[in-house]
Amino acid sequence: MGPMAYGIVFGFVGGMMVYICVHELIPTAHRYDPEDKVTTLTIFLGMAVMAMSLVLFVLEPEPVAAVVHCVNVTLNLTA
Repeated sequence: MGPMAYGIVFGFVGGMMVYICVHELIPTAHRYDPEDKVTTLTIFLGMAVMAMSLVLFVLEPEPVAAVVHCVNVTLNLTA
């Protein structure tokens, strides 16, 4: 499967997840919390956690180089 197919599939699945959240999960949360004591706050906190994770994935160093460096240091393979 090529990159275009992956993009289409991931976009479709992401759209389904957003639809389920907006049309099912959030209204159900408001139904069980009619005074809105925690629902809106936790929705925004969840969005902030997801945004932060996306930022941290961009800032992540090269994973293979980091693992090789850790193995070299641990096993003392550097000459």
